[in-house]
This record gives sequence, C-alpha cells and structure tokens, in this order.
Amino acid sequence: MAKLSPIDKIDIVLSIFQPNEYILEVGETKKTIQRKLLNEKMINIDERLLDEILFKLDKDQYIKGEYGGSIQRNGQLYIADPKIYKLTFEGELFIISGGYKQAVFNLSQNEKRIKRNDKMLAWGTVFAAIGTTGLLLWEIDKEYFHLLEKLYNYLFGSG
Repeated sequence: MAKLSPIDKIDIVLSIFQPNEYILEVGETKKTIQRKLLNEKMINIDERLLDEILFKLDKDQYIKGEYGGSIQRNGQLYIADPKIYKLTFEGELFIISGGYKQAVFNLSQNEKRIKRNDKMLAWGTVFAAIGTTGLLLWEIDKEYFHLLEKLYNYLFGSG
C-alpha cells in the first residue's frame, strides 16, 4: 500500500462514519474505529494518530464526540464509556463535497485565482496610470499650443 498523506488518513477516518449511527463499543470506541479501518479500508492507524484525527474532526464539527451518558441500540442500553462518536450533518455535507482533500484543492485553486487577479489588477493599474499620464500630457500640450498661437497672433498680429 502506498504511503498515505495526513489528508488521506483523515478523509479515510471520516469516511467510516455513517449518518445516524454511533461508533461505540463500551470502553473500546477507538479500538472499534481501528478495527473498522482495518476491515473496511485496509489501513492501520495507531491510537495516538487516531486521537489527533478524532480531535480534529470533532473540532471541525464533522463528527460529534459525546462523553458519558448512554444510547439505545437495537433495544439494548449502552453506556458511553469514555466517548462515543457520531457523524454530524455538516460532516455528511463535507464528505459529499469531497472531504479534506477536495477542500485543500479548492483552497489551492482559490489562492491561484487570487494571485492571478492581483497580478491583473496591478497591470491594470499601471496601464490606467500610463493612460492618465498620456491624457494629461495631451491636455497640457493642447493648452500650450493654444497659448503659443495666441502669443504669436498678439506679437505678429493676424489681422
């Protein structure tokens, strides 16, 4: 298997979450996630990295981690120990839109577009300055020759 980037890893972890389904096994939520990753995605992520990924996904509000409490599944009551995770609606939308890899790509494209627009704006400003200077010189030139013509007519008379 090719070496996965951190972006690939976080997208893979996010992809195992399903709408309206808690990932939970009493006292072993992270081990359950690790088993799902290994069985469904053929990837092994150590617990330290998984902690960081879950923290990031929770912080970004794509999953919701809940401490304590209990949930009912298939008519059986489960105590959440120590934490259970659930995909949020925002997380569903984020997965549909391509996840972190697509978000990074979009950010890169936006930065390129901004740089291109900045460059075009700078050149537009330069051309506007050149055009304005040209018009100013033209007006000065017209007025200067008009004054010379009056002075010539005054000095040498036209009539």
